[in-house]
Amino acid sequence: MTDPLLILLFSAVTLGVVHTAIGIDHTLPFVALARAREWTLRRTLLITFACGLGHVLSSVLLAAIGLGLGVGGSRLLAIEQTRGAWAAWCLVGLGLAYAGVSLWKLSSRAHRDSSPNHSGLLSGLFLVFVLGPCEALLPLLTASGISLTFADALWVTLVFGIATLGTMLGLVTLGYVGTSFTHLGERFVRLERHAHVLAGLTLATSGLGVQFLGI
Repeated sequence: MTDPLLILLFSAVTLGVVHTAIGIDHTLPFVALARAREWTLRRTLLITFACGLGHVLSSVLLAAIGLGLGVGGSRLLAIEQTRGAWAAWCLVGLGLAYAGVSLWKLSSRAHRDSSPNHSGLLSGLFLVFVLGPCEALLPLLTASGISLTFADALWVTLVFGIATLGTMLGLVTLGYVGTSFTHLGERFVRLERHAHVLAGLTLATSGLGVQFLGI
């Protein structure tokens, strides 16, 4: 294994961990939804893994198609940035829709359960993550200035993906366990009734944070 490839692999690990850790949309929505919908840790991690895998593979597919067609790295990065804006707004829309449906169900006497449709939520969340780009991956594959073989690119992608997914799962686990030990007290027990509304607003806030603060 050559020194340039080792440097790229080390960069893939670093960028995979850092871009996931600072991206609140990678972890906060899963913790908020798990808390509101009372998911088990196993279920939460399975959903996180599925969304994270779609998140990574969509960028890998775009890079493969773009490079196969001879599209330059700068154009691919521009496409990724556009996808990122769309994904952020879709997350905002999903969160507001979730909060709105939950609030409507709470206000309607005909509904005892304020939780929105489960399958619709998971489908929407997965699509948001598939649409969302891995901005840190493309520079490794297209703008490194190093001529990569197919095997080299595969290793870089694999290492980046493992680092990204591992960080997502680790941080979601910490958030899940941490919120399990949070006791708000009797004064705030009534907030549990609005757990789904708060979860939806958390999703929307995550999307706004990505769009306007770049986190």
